[in-house]
Amino acid sequence: MRIPAGATERLEKLCRYAARPPVVNERLSHPADGKVLYKFKRTFRSHVVMDPLTLIERLAALVPRPLIRLVTYHGMFAPAAPLRDRVVPPP
Repeated sequence: MRIPAGATERLEKLCRYAARPPVVNERLSHPADGKVLYKFKRTFRSHVVMDPLTLIERLAALVPRPLIRLVTYHGMFAPAAPLRDRVVPPP
C-alpha cells in the first residue's frame, strides 16, 4: 500500500488496522460455567462457546511458524518461471 507524504490520517488508519488484536475484548465474556463466550460482529453465527484452552489452541494455530515465507508466488512471478525476467525488473 502506498500512502503519500503528509497523509497522516491514512497512515494512522493503516497502522490501526495492522496492529489490531485477533480477539476483540468487548465481544469476549466468561459465563458462570467456566466457558468462554465470543460474540461475532456479523450475524452468520451469533456466538461461540468453548473452553479457555480450546480458545488458546485456536489462536495459537493462527500464528505462523518462524522462518516460513507467508507469500508464495505462482505463474510468471514464481522464482523459476522462464518469463520472470520479462515481468520483474532487475534489482
